[in-house]
Amino acid sequence: MVANPVLFVDIQKQQYALPLAGIQGLTRLSSEDVKQHLTNSEAPLLLDEQPYGLHYLGTALGYPTQPELRQGDMHVVIYMRIGEYQVAWWVDAINGRRDVVLQSLGALFKTCRFYSAATVTSDGEVVMVPDMLELTARMLRSVEQQDVLPNDVVGIQQAENAVRHEHPHILVVDDSITVRKVTEKLLLNNNFVVETAKDGLEALEKLGTFAADLVLLDIEMPRMDGFEVLSAVRKEARWQALP
Repeated sequence: MVANPVLFVDIQKQQYALPLAGIQGLTRLSSEDVKQHLTNSEAPLLLDEQPYGLHYLGTALGYPTQPELRQGDMHVVIYMRIGEYQVAWWVDAINGRRDVVLQSLGALFKTCRFYSAATVTSDGEVVMVPDMLELTARMLRSVEQQDVLPNDVVGIQQAENAVRHEHPHILVVDDSITVRKVTEKLLLNNNFVVETAKDGLEALEKLGTFAADLVLLDIEMPRMDGFEVLSAVRKEARWQALP
């Protein structure tokens, strides 16, 4: 296994791992400086006489709010050069550098371009690795278009007409514990209520007590595969319209 150097950061009380490749430097700014540079695209930060536009990483990841900018507080900023882009990312906190093994997110996350991989810490926490090139490109496009970044959550659009709860309930069924944890964390971060099952039989048991609005279903699983689960679900009148 290859160890990859990353920088652990906090955004809205969630931990993320940023690849060290591309990080040019770190600094701290006062609340007043953050306000000035964040709201004025014509006043970029400078590092080695190179301009870096300041953006809040949480906004790029889809969080609707930013930390309060209180007088006297200092804030961490990370200078990054990714491809053709130079951006200064404001983050809530830095938790240090580590060498980690990255896990592929698999086919389930092909349409979720915010993240490129994930890693699992020694205490079992799943930490997402943002795709910094994609985030940077989308953030800069949204600024140019004065548009709002959408929240990319796999499959949610398909369930819009079936949602019965204020916060949609989603059942994640996969025999991979990594996929279950990564998917659960991604959905919880976007205010969904999540339940998980490790195979088809457990999924049917969970559906009996968990009123799901959507099921994310793997195909190849032990005991009962995805096709068998789908067949069993469609035989129940109460689940026939369940996406």
